[in-house]
Amino acid sequence: FLHYLLLFALMVDANCISDRSLSHTELRCPGNDWYEFGEFCYKAFDEKKTWHAARSECRRLGADLVSIMSLTEQSWLETTNDVWTGLNDLDFSGYFTWSDHHEVTFTYWSPGEPNNHLDFNEDCVEMYYQNGTSFWNDINCEICALR
Repeated sequence: FLHYLLLFALMVDANCISDRSLSHTELRCPGNDWYEFGEFCYKAFDEKKTWHAARSECRRLGADLVSIMSLTEQSWLETTNDVWTGLNDLDFSGYFTWSDHHEVTFTYWSPGEPNNHLDFNEDCVEMYYQNGTSFWNDINCEICALR
């Protein structure tokens, strides 16, 4: 259910996360296109957006880009397409923080990442599929390139 259309242009899909602290008798997530996992609600999009545009869309919905706190959550979120996470080093190069201000307690970098490849201003983090699993990669926030 978190599968997207295959993409050939990398303006990465968005994953929103919303903290919904409601009682167990209430519907926790705001609609049938949101999915509950743990204490959060998640919504996947198939529109390709830059990191900033994806975050703006999530915030418009009262949510933020996904912050991944555990291997269990990482496994639940795995997809065969590239998606943005909220992880970034926009404020200070090399110091990654979540856009929703959660503490970074878990990472799932692809081997050799983060690498700010060729000083390419790789300040945002995508979750991308490689060899049967989804890893994290730092990438330019405005990227639109064939993959």
